[in-house]
Amino acid sequence: NTLSAIRFDETQELFKKHTQTLLDMKKDLDHIFRRIRELKGKLSRQYPEAFQAAEVQVRQWEESVMTPTSPPPDGATSLGAAATEDFTSHVTAVSELQAEGLEVPRTEEQDSTLH
Repeated sequence: NTLSAIRFDETQELFKKHTQTLLDMKKDLDHIFRRIRELKGKLSRQYPEAFQAAEVQVRQWEESVMTPTSPPPDGATSLGAAATEDFTSHVTAVSELQAEGLEVPRTEEQDSTLH
């Protein structure tokens, strides 16, 4: 019985530590997701057209990834290559727009929120 009591106490301490770790992780994730929502809101206010276009592209990409397809041919990677190609084409398009000097105009209020 003494051995059981010792083991129970040890296990209870480990359980408390693991529970606290999980609570800390949840708090951290809540903070991360709240920050992401804030950043998305800020971007959508500052660059509404670009943000809307990006949202459409993300939805299309998610739908293409989520729809069942036939298995990729031998030697091909399914998600990794497609995601990299989509990202690369998006970055290239943004770079081309910037190279042409195109920029979404901002108001003074939006500029002040950046600092």
